[in-house]
Amino acid sequence: MILKVQSCCGMREVHDLRLYPNPAEAIKEFGKHTYGEDPSLPSTQARRYDWRNDYRNANRRFKYAIFTQATKRATYGKKFAAYIKKHKLGEVISTGFNINPNTRRSVGVWVWTVDHDALKTHLGVTW
Repeated sequence: MILKVQSCCGMREVHDLRLYPNPAEAIKEFGKHTYGEDPSLPSTQARRYDWRNDYRNANRRFKYAIFTQATKRATYGKKFAAYIKKHKLGEVISTGFNINPNTRRSVGVWVWTVDHDALKTHLGVTW
């Protein structure tokens, strides 16, 4: 998964969501990219992701994340949105599906207002 910085420092785009076997695994990876891994782990085990090279270290302070799903038949975007709602990790709104003019296939887009406190609690993040 990649969390791409957008021109707006308060927003990220989730890439490669389709590669995760289930939403729980995707949320764990989202947490790793957002908060890093437990700094108390030995340095050989911790793969702590450091966003300090991002614009003014703003990456940990974003509020919105967008994610997409290509085609209506796929389920990864819908399941990710349902997981976020079920576990009360923030609000999620959907644009519905529309035709992507580049691929001529349908694409759905969701905007997640990330509740960082709830997400950290859900993931067991204490740092």
